[in-house]
Amino acid sequence: MKKNILLATLILGWLDANAQQRVFELPLEPTEEDGLQTYMAYDPNLGSLLLTLASRNKIDRYKFSQTDSLAGTPVILARTQVYDKDTRKGSVLSFDHYLGCALVNESIEESVSSKDLSRICFFRTKYGGNKTIATDSILIPSGERLIATFYQNDQFYALSLLKTSNTVRIYHHRPEGATDIIQKDIPVKDWGKIGHVQPLFAKKKIDDLSDLIDNLGMLVGTTAPPLLATLTKSKIYVQPGKVYLTFDNTRLTTWVAELPLDNRPCRIQQFSAETYYQKEVPPGFSNGNSFIIDSTLIAANIIHLKLYLAFYDLSTGQLRKVYLPDEKGNPTFPHSPVWQVGNFWKKSAVHTIGMGEFAKNSFDFWTLGVGGHKYGDHQFELEIGTIYDRETFGKFMVALGSMGGVAAMGSGILIFPGPGSRKNTMFLRSQFHSDPFSPLSYKELEDKSQLIDTFVDSKKISLKGMSMLELNNNYWLGYFDKEEQKYIVYKF
Repeated sequence: MKKNILLATLILGWLDANAQQRVFELPLEPTEEDGLQTYMAYDPNLGSLLLTLASRNKIDRYKFSQTDSLAGTPVILARTQVYDKDTRKGSVLSFDHYLGCALVNESIEESVSSKDLSRICFFRTKYGGNKTIATDSILIPSGERLIATFYQNDQFYALSLLKTSNTVRIYHHRPEGATDIIQKDIPVKDWGKIGHVQPLFAKKKIDDLSDLIDNLGMLVGTTAPPLLATLTKSKIYVQPGKVYLTFDNTRLTTWVAELPLDNRPCRIQQFSAETYYQKEVPPGFSNGNSFIIDSTLIAANIIHLKLYLAFYDLSTGQLRKVYLPDEKGNPTFPHSPVWQVGNFWKKSAVHTIGMGEFAKNSFDFWTLGVGGHKYGDHQFELEIGTIYDRETFGKFMVALGSMGGVAAMGSGILIFPGPGSRKNTMFLRSQFHSDPFSPLSYKELEDKSQLIDTFVDSKKISLKGMSMLELNNNYWLGYFDKEEQKYIVYKF
């Protein structure tokens, strides 16, 4: 139990353990734990937070006040019985993936999908009732590949790719209206090589959008920051009214495709490390990655074992700030020590290492990741890391939900990543003001046992049913606690 609480603290980095309050707890039966999927939302009409727990047998929705300070008796808002998926006897609702919900006119519209992701169904349940009515559905035609789904402003979006093409379709569903389909092209043929180290018969460079999506490792929403630095080179970011698709090639060039969710055309931008390196980047001696927070692209690159950090404004495409290494190759911004989680002999040990060893390992494995989240008033924290595993080599990916398959996020996002594995890591953290990207002095964790208890577990254990909601400068984090056999929500 202690480890789970501390993990919640680590997720939000800046939070004090004493500031958290348990506001919701619900015992779950073993049948409810099976296939548990969760979703958290806020209904301004009720002034309450809504939590949906979907399992093989039923879907329950609960409400609790954002002013609650102690875990009380859960208030059930509505319940839908789900019949056996094998027999499907008279079932209005039978599904494999729960995608999320919209709160409209004192009712809940929810979306689910079939196992092969070829059909998305919508249904409506009134508050306080158990009657569920199917309202609409979306069929994904043969030859299309579903990339991601999410809700935004109570409206549902699904992105699909026409196979072996550069064409993306955006399905836009309104709770009380029809579904519109918008089609856009993203020319990616010149985006570069996929990675330094690829399997023998794998594609080496991007020829069409399918190659990019095959390497898609993470989808980042606006309310659920990633747990760890993201090593994958291609990502999708959901922003208000738009989606960013990014790719970092082997020449330290970051390509960004901005896809408005309406009829506006796609905009493509290119960001190169040569802007501040002032000469051609050596492909065999450089490695990097990027991450987006709001409208800021953050690129972390290692060139000749020296770390560079750059901030770009996506709205203008301009370089806003760059931190060049000093004469000894060390970063010129404050940061935590470089922590190494595990080594050849001690898998769960955590100790500090030098920047040189960190940079060298990014080349040994050709992986470098960067991730981050906002905190406080116009501030954000970054994590820059690489993997550490001297026993096996290959493709590695460290990202929340990157378990190879389908992972449902509590922010209402569904991502379909390729196979991946989690390994021990080296990483450092740093904190900045959002504008003009001036650094803050990093404050170390006082208790290193917290780092051991939480960081190692977060690499190797995906907490079942994890969901998160940010509202009015507070966070609500929910997950299934196996020791207590309860679903628990903490407020920070």
